[in-house]
Amino acid sequence: MQRKRFLLYIAQFPFFSVIASALGIIQPMKRYFLNQFSIAGFQYYEGVSLIAEMKKGDSLKLINDYENEHDYYAVRIKYKNKMVGYVPRSDNRHLYRMLKQELNLHCEILEVHPHEDAWHMCKVKVELIG
Repeated sequence: MQRKRFLLYIAQFPFFSVIASALGIIQPMKRYFLNQFSIAGFQYYEGVSLIAEMKKGDSLKLINDYENEHDYYAVRIKYKNKMVGYVPRSDNRHLYRMLKQELNLHCEILEVHPHEDAWHMCKVKVELIG
């Protein structure tokens, strides 16, 4: 095994990745902020029932909804494999296209407000990892 490949292999482990990035062996992945919004349809799916579990920094999964008859660019949002809503129609076109291109997007919870109206309970942000 070559030295560089070995170093990249051990860099997968948290302790070694800190050392490897400090030595300049690997570069940390950059994050590019794309958007932030409240989850659309939160009250119609499992969002309200899961709000007590949700906390700032939790990851969410974005999935193109190819069968959606109401919005060609619909993007589902899932929390722990449970549907919690959609990316709002006003913000979904570019995310839909990026997901279709299989770009590495990261969605996480920015704010949780359990006592607000359902539309404002959960605010998220989306970043491109590259």
